[in-house]
Amino acid sequence: MPQAILPLFAEDMIIVSFHVGVQKRDGIVYYFQGGFPFYCHREDDRQSFKHVVCQLLANGMATRSEISRAFRIPECSISRWNKLFEENGEGHFFSKP
Repeated sequence: MPQAILPLFAEDMIIVSFHVGVQKRDGIVYYFQGGFPFYCHREDDRQSFKHVVCQLLANGMATRSEISRAFRIPECSISRWNKLFEENGEGHFFSKP
């Protein structure tokens, strides 16, 4: 009989949604989907964090409310980042002002 593949997350992982978990190790933040890492960045890299949040929204892997709850960020901030992402693309977070 086939067995369903469930997302497997470590105990010290922050669960963002059914599909996504986040774990911090040695100053690096790792993002997991179903137990497999798909992105990482330094803990102090705010622009990469904003980028991955917008990617989660764009790909339907998490909702604004799930992200807001998991990271304790106001939904209005997430909406503002997402608007910039949609208008200017991914490069916006990494271009110099």
